[in-house]
Amino acid sequence: MIAAWMPHASGAVSARAVVANPCPSAPHGWEASPSNPTVFGPAQQPGQNHTMVSCQYTQAPKHTVSVVAEYAMPSDPNPIADFYYGCEAARKQPWTTGGRLYFVASGTRWSYVEFTDPGHELPESGVVPFERVARALLKTVNSSAHRCKVDTTSPTLMKHLYLFGFEFLLSSRDLRAFGGIATQSAKNSLIPAASFTAVSEPNATVLARVTAVKAPVIPVHIVSRGKDYKLRLRVGSGIDFLQRPPIQRLRLRVVVADSNYPSCARGSKGKLAITRSSLLNTSTAPAAIRIQLCGAVFGRGTYRGTALIIGG
Repeated sequence: MIAAWMPHASGAVSARAVVANPCPSAPHGWEASPSNPTVFGPAQQPGQNHTMVSCQYTQAPKHTVSVVAEYAMPSDPNPIADFYYGCEAARKQPWTTGGRLYFVASGTRWSYVEFTDPGHELPESGVVPFERVARALLKTVNSSAHRCKVDTTSPTLMKHLYLFGFEFLLSSRDLRAFGGIATQSAKNSLIPAASFTAVSEPNATVLARVTAVKAPVIPVHIVSRGKDYKLRLRVGSGIDFLQRPPIQRLRLRVVVADSNYPSCARGSKGKLAITRSSLLNTSTAPAAIRIQLCGAVFGRGTYRGTALIIGG
């Protein structure tokens, strides 16, 4: 499974991710939701350039408040055009009993925070404590938000983030091997477990360079001459990503992390290629999987495989 997101690629693209739980502690007498934080960003919606972080708090018997912060990603090529608030220290909306909205925009980043209470669930005694919660949340997400300065003097080299997963089965006269990366991650069944970033060079048309890969270890089960073996492949680095519609081909370098199969020892290096059609956009869509590793071990036989691409 492979999915696409198009971020910015000028100088400082490697923004720090929001901490695991950016939600501030609950004010006295309130409880933070066990599900905090709720995050919606490029990982959940490939293609968007902003992230929303929501923190929910409750107080018995019926009071509920959600504090929401949103920020433009540093990868956003033009937050001025596609992100509404931020970089304006004076833009704020103080809480009023009638309006029941608190809003503050960052003066140094493309980000803002707010909480609203149209249902009158927030007691007046909770307003000031939640204003502090809101300002603390904004301060936290600011470290991951796009700076106010936007470079308009040099061309923007676009980076693309893809989510991916696949499965393969190799059959030959005396060997069967199968494995892959989950197309449903443990945290979200709609999101694959691996990702890679590709950069299109200025003169490139269909071929992009893979600059980073994040993937779990790939378990591979081998049955050879009536005996069972296991090995684990680690993705070492990326090679390239070809897009010649409808064909898409991803090539990665792999290393054997662990193995009890004598013909493919730990430390062996090779390549993995996944080729598929963008016209078949399901997790069971057929894909051509090829592994060059350990000489003839993966070089002979018939491959069957599946993969998916989600376009952003």
